[in-house]
Amino acid sequence: KIISFRFYNDRLIKGALKTLKPVFISTGISSLNDIRLCAKKHPKANFLHTTLSKNISPNLKAIDVMRKIKKKIGYSLHSEVNELIIAALAKKADPIFFYVKNNDKKFYPDGNHAININYLGKKLELWEYISYSIGSGVKKRLKVPSWVVTVVK
Repeated sequence: KIISFRFYNDRLIKGALKTLKPVFISTGISSLNDIRLCAKKHPKANFLHTTLSKNISPNLKAIDVMRKIKKKIGYSLHSEVNELIIAALAKKADPIFFYVKNNDKKFYPDGNHAININYLGKKLELWEYISYSIGSGVKKRLKVPSWVVTVVK
C-alpha cells in the first residue's frame, strides 16, 4: 500500500510495480482528475478510496465514481466508525484495508481508527455474512414449499 502522501511519487509507484506484487495507492489527498492521470501513467496500479480527516465526509459514493476509471476500487478505513466497512462492502469495494491494534494502552499512529484485536474475529464474521447477504442481485423463481397453504379466491 502506498500512502496518500506518496500518491504523486512516480518513482516509488514504478518501483513498487516492478515487484510484480499487487500495488494499492491510497487516494486520500488526490482529486478525481489526479486519479485518472495516475491510472493512465500506471495502468497496473490499484486504488483505495479513503478520507484522512474527521472533518471530511467519508464520501463512499466516490467508490462508484472512481470505478469509471478503474473497475476494481478498494477502501481504506480511516474513521473511528468502523461500521463504514459495511457500506464499503455494499459498494463492492475490493479489497478493504483497515488497521488492527493490540488490546493495550500503547500509542499506535493509526490507533484512533484501528480495530481492537479482541473484536476482530466477530467483525470479520459479521462482514463476511454481510458480504454474502448482499448477494449477486439475481432473483430466481423458487418452488413453493409443500407446507405453504395457497388460498385461491
